[in-house]
Amino acid sequence: MVVAVVVALAASAPVATAAHGSTAPAVPTEQAVRMAARVRTEVDVVRVFDIGDLDSSTEDLAHRAAYLAGAASATGRSGTFSVTGLRRRGRTVQAAPPGWVYPVSYSMVNPDVATPLMGGRVGGILGWGGIVMSTTGAQLRQAQVGDSLTVVATDGRSVDLLIAAIVDDAVTGGSEVLISPSTGLSLGRSRASHVVIWNPRSRSALDTALRSVGLEGRHETRIRRSWDPPDPDLTLGLGATKLALGEFAYQVTPEGDVVIDPAWVASNISGGGARTEFQAIGVVAACHVTIRAALQSALREIAEAGLAGAFDLGNTNQYGGCFVQRFNRIGGAVGGSLSRHTWGMAFDMNTTTNAQGTVPQLDCRIVRIFRRHGFAWGGNFTRPDGMHFEWVGERRDQLAYPSRYCPNVIEPEPTESVPRG
Repeated sequence: MVVAVVVALAASAPVATAAHGSTAPAVPTEQAVRMAARVRTEVDVVRVFDIGDLDSSTEDLAHRAAYLAGAASATGRSGTFSVTGLRRRGRTVQAAPPGWVYPVSYSMVNPDVATPLMGGRVGGILGWGGIVMSTTGAQLRQAQVGDSLTVVATDGRSVDLLIAAIVDDAVTGGSEVLISPSTGLSLGRSRASHVVIWNPRSRSALDTALRSVGLEGRHETRIRRSWDPPDPDLTLGLGATKLALGEFAYQVTPEGDVVIDPAWVASNISGGGARTEFQAIGVVAACHVTIRAALQSALREIAEAGLAGAFDLGNTNQYGGCFVQRFNRIGGAVGGSLSRHTWGMAFDMNTTTNAQGTVPQLDCRIVRIFRRHGFAWGGNFTRPDGMHFEWVGERRDQLAYPSRYCPNVIEPEPTESVPRG
């Protein structure tokens, strides 16, 4: 499974901050206002990325395109790191059990890049080594400005990072934490994930440049523009996922297997992790209790539409389903990114005929029914994953977007007849 990436849109916004080195109690004084609409009119932003790590040739071509279009550009680095707890004035506020960690998404942002895209205060904080946390990340941690987040470096060291600001998720682009490259390197993090391009001479100039260097249509490279229409198959970020479905601690066994908190599984996965049957089609799966009703409704509508025969039940019930504790198949074990199946929020079907990386072989009517019930479809991920449906919690079948496979069929809005007097 591949998670689609959101273009980070950010601008200068009110933030809660702590003075560098302050030991006084600190609390957020003002939540940053959402700036997404304003940003689109002020700063055009494009993000170029590959499957997994950013290929060096993609990186070079993206910077070349930016140069040709008169735009600024920078290589971005993002991923997931392990957090063991939160401390406030020397007191533990949150702590994972010994040997367990919480997954937290981060983006490394150069202060010189943060200043034009996220505001001078964010750039300044990153410049002296503080970290910036999103409102969602703070809510999950019950964090306040001035707290210290304890992060596990790749060599096993525990490093305390000062939370110097809490800002709106629109500023962080969906990441829970912003850190500087120097902070990231101190944690052993250096994975390049994308190139961000901003402020071209014009949108058309950048589009022309991206085509001229050969990035448009490049295999397993995707370009996201801030002016793109909403994509029906864009998935939730890690922070939004945890806010909607809950956060768990996890550990990795010596064999490399992922194990998550059994108490979380018992409370959040249907059947306590054991597969149970859905009505109408005969699918058997263990799924997050929050998504189960939406999945049941989708399956029932598929059956009522006479499409139940499209399910390979033997394959789906043995190799598909929802809940699997594992890393993302693409670079997850290296970058620490857990599969959304670990939350039981993703449903796989017909895994043989719709294997990852192949042309999807699903009836588009099934895809659109799933979208209507709040699921994104993996068939349009950067590497197609046609077996995969992922809960997003909102209807997605009425978004007019030029999807490569199974674009939506937009229903006309009903018109009210006016009685003649």
